[in-house]
Amino acid sequence: MKNQIEAKSQNSERVYRALGRQNRTTKSINHIFATPAIAPLVVGRGKGIIQGKAPPGSSGAARGHPPALSSDKPAAPPLSFKRGVGGELILQFQFQTFNKYQYSNFYKHFNSIIMKKQILFLVVALFAVTAAFGQINPTAEVSLPPTCGGTATYPSVGVSYPYTVSITATPGYTGVGTYTWKVTDKTDLFATPGSIAADYTGSGTGATYNIVWNASSVGNTYYVVVDYSEANTTGGSCTINNVKVFQVQPMNNFWLKINASTDGTVTGIIANNGTDKINVCSPDVSAANITTTGDPTTARVTYEFGVTELKASIHAAGYTGDFQAILTIAGLTSNQTVAVPSGWAATSVDAMGNGTYSQTLAAVASGSDYALELDITNHQYEGKADLPVRITIDGTYASGTQKDKYDGATDCIDQPDDADYVIHTIKARPTVAPTNPASFVTPSSIF
Repeated sequence: MKNQIEAKSQNSERVYRALGRQNRTTKSINHIFATPAIAPLVVGRGKGIIQGKAPPGSSGAARGHPPALSSDKPAAPPLSFKRGVGGELILQFQFQTFNKYQYSNFYKHFNSIIMKKQILFLVVALFAVTAAFGQINPTAEVSLPPTCGGTATYPSVGVSYPYTVSITATPGYTGVGTYTWKVTDKTDLFATPGSIAADYTGSGTGATYNIVWNASSVGNTYYVVVDYSEANTTGGSCTINNVKVFQVQPMNNFWLKINASTDGTVTGIIANNGTDKINVCSPDVSAANITTTGDPTTARVTYEFGVTELKASIHAAGYTGDFQAILTIAGLTSNQTVAVPSGWAATSVDAMGNGTYSQTLAAVASGSDYALELDITNHQYEGKADLPVRITIDGTYASGTQKDKYDGATDCIDQPDDADYVIHTIKARPTVAPTNPASFVTPSSIF
């Protein structure tokens, strides 16, 4: 419905102020548009002149009027005059047209600008994070154990399990008798156990006996026997016993995980899903020396291409005790050499350092973490192509008879030796080619 504001010429000043208040809210954002022209507006019958800003294409508007941006409607003059019944001059203002078309277009355009700026800020922020860490995988994967379970019947190594009985309250028995516990590997429960003292640690003299099964127990069968005796209060001086037994088969749920990390710690874990490639920036060129002077055609230069640091976090859990960790490095190329942390002994490596290393590490069932940093000296390896370097971790205990577990075709099975790995991709340097003169000083050696 078309709204019109009519006022007699003697009230035009009041109309002007009302319109100014209505449109002043847009004044603070009008600077993003072109400044409208100034046009005089004559109101009344020779009683004064009001000057206001008028948007392009209009005959005039009140002060603070936002400019028309676009409209698919024909532009109508916002102000016009007509004669009243008594011959007086009346001011007309096309208020609805202004609100419906000009305000609508104005705010649509303004919201579009704000949204574009927000998107730009988000892109800039993401770029800054990527540039700082040189990574393409921002989502960290936490170390997840295999589904091995672990119960008092099938206990995990290094975890304390309670073995508990209760005495039924029957005439003559209250449960305050004597509990005698023992662990045996013999099917004759009264026979002397074999040499199993190192296989477990037990404690308790009451209705509960706590046992921590050690690594040497995995794969064997044990019997936890309780002999209970109590004086029967209804039988005079009778002390009567009973014997019960639990069968136990300790299980191996030792597991390992390796994750790329910005600093080698759990907090710095980046991402690793087995095949993710973690991008690492090539280091700055660390040295450049002219080693042979003289004629430009015989001059020589030696470059040093810095040291690349590859960092990871190794997690071991599900087992308490020492295990043999095996580290494998693959992907280093000619003229590179690698330095591994102290304690890792090379078992089979080439001149660059590709190959296997081993170390005895201590683990606890709840989880142990080990920081790993490999320092790769590039020497004269320029690295003009991406170079993937793969780091693999594997582990065993009980002289290699017990391997780390994972959920494969079925849950909690031996993990293949090369299944736990992370790939760091050392990103290529830019290729710089001579234009004029036609050749650079020849490198003494470069790869």
